[in-house]
Amino acid sequence: MSTKSNKSRRALSEINITPFVDVVLVLLVIFMVTAPLNQQSLDLKLPKTKKVGPDISKKAFIIRIKKNSKIYISDTSVPLFKVGKKIKAIFKYKKDKSIFVQADYRVLYGVVAKLMAELKAAGFYKVGLVTQSQ
Repeated sequence: MSTKSNKSRRALSEINITPFVDVVLVLLVIFMVTAPLNQQSLDLKLPKTKKVGPDISKKAFIIRIKKNSKIYISDTSVPLFKVGKKIKAIFKYKKDKSIFVQADYRVLYGVVAKLMAELKAAGFYKVGLVTQSQ
């Protein structure tokens, strides 16, 4: 009778990893579905110039102007009169206050000039223009 009680008191030493595998597979599917959504881009044809400026890193802050003169900050359309306020909020705690403007070559010069004036009025003086090298 003592052998029966020892078997029933013995601890189970196996770990069931099936729930863990289920969770990992669900997370994998979620990441596979959402990854393409994060890679949206705007259709811009940049003016072509000889490469003279610095290379832009992936961490650079870029404001884009599409051919229809709409201004985009992080793939969100922002009206010109709200750009200064939005940029101030974004850069509130950032040390590097460099901004790059990436405008389609069909955008009127006046739109780019107005955007740069808004940035200057908001206190941003390090503004670069992005072009495509020939």
